[in-house]
Amino acid sequence: HGDWENRRDRREARVYLYEHADFRGGVIVLRPGEFVENLARWSFDNGRIANDRISSIRIEGDAEVALYVHAGFHGEALRVDRDIRDLGAKFRGNLGFNDQISSVRVRFDRDDRGPGRGPDRDRPAAIDYDLVIRRAYQ
Repeated sequence: HGDWENRRDRREARVYLYEHADFRGGVIVLRPGEFVENLARWSFDNGRIANDRISSIRIEGDAEVALYVHAGFHGEALRVDRDIRDLGAKFRGNLGFNDQISSVRVRFDRDDRGPGRGPDRDRPAAIDYDLVIRRAYQ
């Protein structure tokens, strides 16, 4: 039963990247194992280009997201494993991640036994190819 629960929790893990603070505006939904190398090539569900426009993040399930200020997973990075209502307010005084994100990588986190830890941490998990194809046609 525990193993089935663990698989179900992992399948249901999601990261929601929102265009505006307070989880408003357009959204991009990613699962652990998915990544976006360049947000300039992605749009929120409302059609707006997502590069340098992420302002809040919601996380469901066993996931962590790494946010980078440059495409290709370069530049200043921030790891998040909980909801952030306003990237501007939360990180005021630092580099500032509000409207600065250009690439993201989602992975499993909170389970030290899972693929989100250790030497395979950066290796993508199984990819949902149907989801990738659907997004390509959007």
